[in-house]
Amino acid sequence: MNSSPEIHALIRATTKAERRRFVLACGEEANYARLFQVIASQEVYDEAAIKSQFKGEAFIRNFSVAKAYLYARVLHVLRTAHAPLNIEMALRRTLDDLEILHAKGLYSQAEKALASGLSLARMHDLPAQEAELLKWRRRLINILPGKGRLNSLGIVDQEETDALQRTATETTLRALRAQVQSIALDQIDLRLAENADRLKAIVVHPVLLAAPDGLRFHARTAYHQVHAAIARLHADTNAVIHHLRATLQAWQAAPVHQKEHPHQYLNAMAAFLDACIRAHLFDGFHETLASLHALPQPDAQLRAQAFYLGHHLELRHAISTGDFDSGIRLSIPIEQGLLQHVKFLNPGIPLTFLYNLAVVHFLAWDFSTTLKYVNRILNQSQPSVRQDIFDATRLIELATHFSLGNLDLLESLQRSMARRLRLHPRAHAFEKVVVQGIGRLLDVPRGQTARAFEEIHAELDAVDGAAFLAGREEILLWLRANMEGTKPADLIRAAGR
Repeated sequence: MNSSPEIHALIRATTKAERRRFVLACGEEANYARLFQVIASQEVYDEAAIKSQFKGEAFIRNFSVAKAYLYARVLHVLRTAHAPLNIEMALRRTLDDLEILHAKGLYSQAEKALASGLSLARMHDLPAQEAELLKWRRRLINILPGKGRLNSLGIVDQEETDALQRTATETTLRALRAQVQSIALDQIDLRLAENADRLKAIVVHPVLLAAPDGLRFHARTAYHQVHAAIARLHADTNAVIHHLRATLQAWQAAPVHQKEHPHQYLNAMAAFLDACIRAHLFDGFHETLASLHALPQPDAQLRAQAFYLGHHLELRHAISTGDFDSGIRLSIPIEQGLLQHVKFLNPGIPLTFLYNLAVVHFLAWDFSTTLKYVNRILNQSQPSVRQDIFDATRLIELATHFSLGNLDLLESLQRSMARRLRLHPRAHAFEKVVVQGIGRLLDVPRGQTARAFEEIHAELDAVDGAAFLAGREEILLWLRANMEGTKPADLIRAAGR
């Protein structure tokens, strides 16, 4: 039985073509076609108005039953009218077809449908569905004439056992992946014995200790994703890249899965690219980035996702390698892409792009353009969307005004920022050191700031818990460049980053 809001939501979600198809299937004069049309016309569900309109008609006397029947009928029409949305849905229909053909005694036709279904299940690596279909093969072997029935049944038994084993392995790997991801999301400290033991219990699981040689696509990708997540928790960057590259290779060897799950394939490429940037190891980076940009994008949501991931990772690569000119050249396609895809993007994504564009200009010593991006970020009306970006931007703003020599304005901003941090209960020590350091710089003669920069840098290095704080790397590079009388790009290249 379905509540009134559910039937109203379902009918209102149908398209004009689907509504026309429903009415044709029922007949325009049929009671349920009339009820369907009335509910479809209501922007806000009004049951009293419906009952008043159909007052005296038999089906309205038990309206709850009528609604439940209508709900089921709408779903039936939608099911029969649409092509399967994915392979799993197609295989569920195959199972329905097998039930019908078997009940009608059309066993040869059932055998053809079964062969087609098994081919699909195996092609798309769906062992659970394969096992369900193999049960039908056993039933049909017992019905259809032919020699060697016992031998055929033995083969089916072995195939079903194999399919069930692969299903169990895949399910186990997915569960292990979820457990490791949960540990990572909770930011669990592995220095504590109980946390280390929790991860160790996962690491020594037999399915992870075995080589992945016999695993098929879904199990193989899950296997490497689990190992990559474990390696990331242990800060083993080489192992992270190794397993994410293996994941990507599994996708590249399976075009049928790329077509079936383009969003997941895109994420696999992005995960590998992200790992390369974090480790500053770029073997295969540019080829994968080119593949990401060239990925077929059949729907607007995938186009938006590909735009974000491709340009975000390319911009991060430019910043991390000191190739600021390439990063600056990305500003035009990024601005255009944001306009084109904004309605399909998370609200924090435009802010992330604006911040990284501010950073690439800041580290390129283009402080005037930096301020333009800083002002666009700080003029946003929803800082809670990415509070970390707003906080980092304020630090960049102070450093930028100092670099431009806007000392009167900087003095006012520094006092305001220091006051805000004193009143903010969750202000980070890193922010306080930066703001206090800028205050000290204001009192140092312009040509004698190297020592002050060095002292601020040393204080920031000593701050605990700031390793992943937004703005940290940018501010430290700015300080070092001023200490050594050079530019951030030269420091990055000299470090071999």
